[in-house]
Amino acid sequence: MKKYISVLLIVVMASIGLAVCGSLSSDNSNNKKIKVVTTIFSEYDWGKEIAGNTDSR
Repeated sequence: MKKYISVLLIVVMASIGLAVCGSLSSDNSNNKKIKVVTTIFSEYDWGKEIAGNTDSR
């Protein structure tokens, strides 16, 4: 019985995850800019070095 519940739970979670991923991809088709949000300064500095001086603020 536990095996059937586990399989059912996995199938439900996978289908919900795939449904959400499919709907998110159509929302970003009009926006060509990539937004990077960091919480640590070293990650911010690394991202700034990669992107260059393209601050959109």
